[in-house]
Amino acid sequence: MALLNTSTTFSAAPPYACDATTFAALCSLHKVAGSLTHGRKQLVVLSVTSLEHVRKPLLPRAGFLSKPTALVSERVICTDVQPGLKLELKYAKPPAKDFVEFMETMPKQEVVAFFRDIAAELEGFRQLQDFHMKVRDGDGDFRVEVFFNEERNGPDVAPYEDCIGCCPDTNLFVGQEPGMASKDCILEQFSLRPYAVCRLDAKGRTGFSIMPVRHVERMSELDDDELYGMWSVATRMLRQVGIPFISLILNHGRYRTLYHLNLKLWVGNKAHDKFLSTCNEETRELWNGLQKFAANRPKKQQLCFFYRRDGTCRHGDFCSYSHGEYRN
Repeated sequence: MALLNTSTTFSAAPPYACDATTFAALCSLHKVAGSLTHGRKQLVVLSVTSLEHVRKPLLPRAGFLSKPTALVSERVICTDVQPGLKLELKYAKPPAKDFVEFMETMPKQEVVAFFRDIAAELEGFRQLQDFHMKVRDGDGDFRVEVFFNEERNGPDVAPYEDCIGCCPDTNLFVGQEPGMASKDCILEQFSLRPYAVCRLDAKGRTGFSIMPVRHVERMSELDDDELYGMWSVATRMLRQVGIPFISLILNHGRYRTLYHLNLKLWVGNKAHDKFLSTCNEETRELWNGLQKFAANRPKKQQLCFFYRRDGTCRHGDFCSYSHGEYRN
């Protein structure tokens, strides 16, 4: 929540009528400009909803029984699937669409507003800094699942020289010199410069990494073009290659393994094989090299979250975490 007063100049009027006195609002802030307008700082507001129109309780949705559900903005429904542990957010406006269709048919400003509203709910209203955000398709629609309040040991600071998103010559496999440089994994045919870059998964897994060109660590730090560009790269690639996806993952805070904001696009084995079949020989050789480096990468001491009872992991030999005990 943000408390705004009448000394602030708004760049956009609230979508609902409200008086001119001080009011509480759910905001997505793009920037605070330093310039003055008639002696007042100008605050650029992307979306503002009067408090009386925010967080309308709704009847529980099918499949969630008595789970608390609320309309948290004009376009986002939020369900506390596991209070204190897991949320599910869905696009509220009909008709239902899967995620690729949503990205392809909705105006840019609506896509941006949807993700701004999610960021406002998570980081503003709920004050979450550390969370795991997952986009998945459902029965004709899509959902954004958010997991939080789990123990994670992600990075605290971001030394520039170690950032694989900022330093193209960074070795992805320290200890296996000469290794492979970060820039070698870039797929320019799917990248959207100057906003986002698409890479092969550096650990040789069946997925892709999509990073903003500019160094940011949170989705809320992206400007509109970067935000739209990052998600567009993922869906454009899926459409161009003609493959489905399993999930899109965007970790924040201590859930991260990288300093740079990193959208992970996970696909199945058959889908990845189809992608490789469309690549040139150089890219296929690069992929084979990645797998060799990844298989010889030292395991981290942290236990793998995806290690199964039967002694397997969905990432197979290319998982970089310890498989010391059963986790799920």
